[in-house]
Amino acid sequence: MQRRTFLKLGASGVALAAVAGGWAWSRHRRATALRSEPITGPWPALGEGAQWLLPDLHGALVVVPDRPHEQQEALDPVRRAKVTRLRSFHVDSGPRRLRGAPFAGQPAAGVQRLLAIGDSVTFGWGVEGERSWPARLQARLLAAGHAVEVLNAGVPAQPLMIMEAYLRHEAPGLGLDGVLFTRRPPALDGHAAINFAATIGRCREALPGVRFHVLLPPVSRFDPRGCAAWSEEARQVGEALGEVPVLDLTEALRAAQGSRGTGLEVAGGRQRLLDLERGEVLLEVQAPPEGLAPQIYARFEEDPTVREALFFDDGHPDADGLEVVATAVEGALERAGWWG
Repeated sequence: MQRRTFLKLGASGVALAAVAGGWAWSRHRRATALRSEPITGPWPALGEGAQWLLPDLHGALVVVPDRPHEQQEALDPVRRAKVTRLRSFHVDSGPRRLRGAPFAGQPAAGVQRLLAIGDSVTFGWGVEGERSWPARLQARLLAAGHAVEVLNAGVPAQPLMIMEAYLRHEAPGLGLDGVLFTRRPPALDGHAAINFAATIGRCREALPGVRFHVLLPPVSRFDPRGCAAWSEEARQVGEALGEVPVLDLTEALRAAQGSRGTGLEVAGGRQRLLDLERGEVLLEVQAPPEGLAPQIYARFEEDPTVREALFFDDGHPDADGLEVVATAVEGALERAGWWG
């Protein structure tokens, strides 16, 4: 997601690992002794400045914060060195620059090919490739008896314009039956939903006969702006898209979280860190103009038991959360009649 937490986390992740192929990354890595390897690079065919997953990656290592964090905490070498809650994962790709194993130019006879395209949540930021939700969705659909493959075209911090470029110029030759367009609009204002719908409309024109389902990535409880806007945003997007089905995955994650783990409450200019299971206020501080108060980041760093259920930071589901996503998407496709 280009705004709010998804922009912050995707951008910091790209700076730390994905766009790490150039001089700036080399300098940063020497300063911080990070072990992350570059996983994205330019793809001029998709437009000026376009970044995409590098081809033919084999177990590229990425190390990221395992808790909510602000962008400068990830980018500044001194502050980054103080982050001790870390997680690592590996990235594989094929010659066609999508996450996972290489795949044939066309699907096998009788196999429906779906393309999941989006940003870091679709990519599976923070987890191994087989735990990403496109991979888990494919496993679930195969187990249900559907002849299907799901390609993962998620790229961290991917903007809408590059997603559109891929669908218009690269996707038509893949033999697709369906597209799972997974992203939130860049901002919630009077034109965001309309512009979002127009982008998807152009993508559909480039892929005649291919079904589309829009998925809005889940919003963490530790994304204050996202929490204030997600339900209204889903309503506006649904109205703007009309016949294209929309699923806001926030609802599925919130239902699965229940009263487990740690949560955030924002009211009266205050931010309260809550133990949801015990109903206990762990910390209460003045809310900053943007994001989380420094004391909340510090509490996460100090106490590894402080963790939001189904998320590992303030923008990305963990492996269990991505299983919830895959289950919700499977159900949405069934309701939309994708299997006849």
